[in-house]
Amino acid sequence: MSKLKEIRTTKGLTQFELAKRSNINTADISKIETGIIGKPYPKWRKAIADALEIPEKEVFPEAK
Repeated sequence: MSKLKEIRTTKGLTQFELAKRSNINTADISKIETGIIGKPYPKWRKAIADALEIPEKEVFPEAK
């Protein structure tokens, strides 16, 4: 399980809900979780972290 999916499910959110909160397409959230998109855009990483209300490094530890 990806770190993003783990955090998202722990917070009780669906991919659709996270997509709405982060203003990112649901298909792209799915692609990030499955690793199809291995390095999300910095803007996406920030939007997802903000939507999850956690530091970006917590959900994307590989990001610099």
